[in-house]
Amino acid sequence: MRKSLILTSVLIGVFVLHFGGTAEAASWSGNVRITSLEVSNVNAAGVWLTFSSALSHNCSAKNGQFRLGGGEANINQMTSIATAALINSRNVTVFWSGCDQGGTNGYPVLIGVTLK
Repeated sequence: MRKSLILTSVLIGVFVLHFGGTAEAASWSGNVRITSLEVSNVNAAGVWLTFSSALSHNCSAKNGQFRLGGGEANINQMTSIATAALINSRNVTVFWSGCDQGGTNGYPVLIGVTLK
């Protein structure tokens, strides 16, 4: 199971780097721990992650929450990886791709999560 999650997260990362746009609009974090994973269908729908240390981004929302993005299959896969990391107190790195409302508006969006 662990090898499958690692392989899948690596493949998602490669896909994101190849098709995800310019490096200026996105970047991988250092190692961080997930402190909360929230699923919401009220107000701001989505899957949200919060981390043990602040991650740098230029989005206007500064409450520490990052929204998972990149389509339903990608969100489901990242949610599985994030859940495993949270339950097992594992570090992750995450790929930030910009803000959910464009430019610097809204919440930062993650399109990659890898176990460390």
